[in-house]
Amino acid sequence: MIQTIVLHLDGSANSATRTELAIAIAREHGSHLIGLAPTGEVAAPIEFGASLVDPGYLIATRQYLRKCAQLLCEAFDAQVAAAALGSHESRVVESGHAAGVIALARAADLTVIGQFEPRAAADRVERDLPEQVVLGCGRPVLVVPYAGRHRAPARQVLAAWNDSRESAHAFAAALPLLRRAHGVTVLTQREAPARPLPTQDLAAWLRHHGVANVRFADEVAPIGVGDLLLSRAADLDADLIVMGAWGQSRLKEWALGGATRSLLQQMTVPVLMAH
Repeated sequence: MIQTIVLHLDGSANSATRTELAIAIAREHGSHLIGLAPTGEVAAPIEFGASLVDPGYLIATRQYLRKCAQLLCEAFDAQVAAAALGSHESRVVESGHAAGVIALARAADLTVIGQFEPRAAADRVERDLPEQVVLGCGRPVLVVPYAGRHRAPARQVLAAWNDSRESAHAFAAALPLLRRAHGVTVLTQREAPARPLPTQDLAAWLRHHGVANVRFADEVAPIGVGDLLLSRAADLDADLIVMGAWGQSRLKEWALGGATRSLLQQMTVPVLMAH
C-alpha cells in the first residue's frame, strides 16, 4: 500500500507537472501527500574565507532561502487545494535538498523527485539529487522526467528483472502500481549463448498478488540495459519503468551502475527505482 508520499519541491520549470502526477497517485491510492521544500545549504562565497564573511550576509541568505521555500509550499498547497485532495501537508526544512529528502523519504512509502535538467538555471539543488536519494533512502523513489506530461495511474508498465536483490526490492515496491496497470511487461536480458533467466516463480508471485495481464520478454541484445529499456518503453508506449538501482557507497561517493545512470540521464517516462 502507498499510504504516504513525499514530493520534493524545488521550483524547477516542471515542478507543477510533477506535483500534478503526485496528486494523481495520492488520489488513486488514498495516500497522504507531503510537499517538502528544503531551503538548501548556505555556503560562504568561494573567494572569501568562511571566517571573513559578514554574519549578516549568512543570516540574510538563510532568510531569503527560507522565504523561497515557503513560497514553494504555498504554491503546492494552492495546487493541491484546487485538486481537492483530502490528506496533505507542506513542510519547509532547513537543510540541503538531498539530506532533507532522504531523511523524510525513509519514513514514507514513495518519494517523487525530478530528473536533473542540464539546461536549468544553477541553484542550490544538488546535480546528483536523484542518485543520492535513490541510493540513500532505502525506499522506492519515482523519478519524473523534466520534459513532458505523465499520466497516473500507469497503464503500461515495463519492469526490468535480473534476479537480483535490487530487482526483488523494486518489484515489491511497485506492487500497488502494477496491480492497477492495464499491462505489465517483464523484461530480461542475456548474452548468447546464456540461457534465459527462470521466471516461473516470479510469474506465480505476481499472480498471487493480483497483478494481471503480465507478459515476459527475454531479450538477447548487444546494447546496455538502460538503452534497451528506453527502446522497449517507446515500442510499448509504456508510461512507467520499474527497475532496481544498482550502486554502492564508496568513501562517501555514490557509484552507480551503468543502467541506472543511463536511465537517469536519458529517461523519457517516469522510472520507479529501489536500491
